[in-house]
Amino acid sequence: MISKIYIVGYGNLGKHLSEYFLENNVNFGGIFTDQHLSISGIGVYRKSEINTILKGGDVLFVTTKDDEIVSLIRQIENPEIVKIYCSGSVSLESFENIRNCGVWYPLYSFSGNTSIDWKKVPVFLEYSNEYVFELLSNICGQLNKSFQVLNSNQRKQLHLAAVFANNFVNACFIGANEVIKGNESLKFAYLLPIIQQTIDKISVGNPTESQTGPAKRNDVSTMSEHLKMLSNSTSEQELYSAISKFIKQNFS
Repeated sequence: MISKIYIVGYGNLGKHLSEYFLENNVNFGGIFTDQHLSISGIGVYRKSEINTILKGGDVLFVTTKDDEIVSLIRQIENPEIVKIYCSGSVSLESFENIRNCGVWYPLYSFSGNTSIDWKKVPVFLEYSNEYVFELLSNICGQLNKSFQVLNSNQRKQLHLAAVFANNFVNACFIGANEVIKGNESLKFAYLLPIIQQTIDKISVGNPTESQTGPAKRNDVSTMSEHLKMLSNSTSEQELYSAISKFIKQNFS
């Protein structure tokens, strides 16, 4: 039986997840963080207090950086505490000698104070035993949240795909903004309709079928002109060349 749910880490995901728990009346015990926080109605503890505060049956959601997950979970002394981490890239095999571990992976981009519509966030589970699976299922039930079960390799593949689809695409938006930012007549907002069109097209079709542009057409003169325009912007020039090469290789 679940006693209380706690979160360790108060970055973007930890903040949004704590709000999500509170909104859905989950029995939320508080947050472990080394940040100096004072949050109304939420217990805030130091990370060093984990083994003092947590009791058997409690659940700890680990929302720290990937590099910290394994070492943090290994520091938890009571094997009855259920350790749930929220990473797409850390394998459950990292905890093969530790009881009661699982994954609750929300595939979404969490940032700052941007509100999250959790109904749109897909969640993927993995678990070390049936007890953890039942517990995760119950938590999802309390949150009215559907889920899919993936193994570690599948989840890693999905996470890598998400890096391309979200992080790299956003980096291209940064590049686009750099290209026009010196011209007061040009606004990034002018690009929003074509950005939305790109999303709309891949929502009903295949990204390969939706690809357009000078690299696909092998329009050498246009690409050469673009590279000249980027001659004083080395990072954007390298990005343009790398992506153009990728496109040409896939449509040669």
